[in-house]
Amino acid sequence: MKKYEKGFTLIEVIVTLTIAAILGTFLIVFMGTSMLRSSDSINQAKNLATAKGAMEKISSNYADYLALGTPTWATFKTNCATNATCASLAAGCSVCIMGYETISATITVGDQTLVTYFMQ
Repeated sequence: MKKYEKGFTLIEVIVTLTIAAILGTFLIVFMGTSMLRSSDSINQAKNLATAKGAMEKISSNYADYLALGTPTWATFKTNCATNATCASLAAGCSVCIMGYETISATITVGDQTLVTYFMQ
């Protein structure tokens, strides 16, 4: 009578490891790019919040200009340029009104861009 030992044979262990390696390879191939890019939405939200904060600061200065007349339009444009890329728009643009200067304030943080127009 033979005594049977409990446990796995070497061939069973090798087959199991081979199957696990193949499944692991499939997992890395199919999930690899999504794992690497999973933080993109978080970075986009963070960049948007940063840009929004800067744009709110400019909008607050513009509200003060409209309500109180201070800062002056020239000072507002200078302050705008410290927080964003500000450019005067040519007359006849789709958001311009004849006789009033319109500036475009563009803030880019990472891959997020905010554009707002301010009129004198």
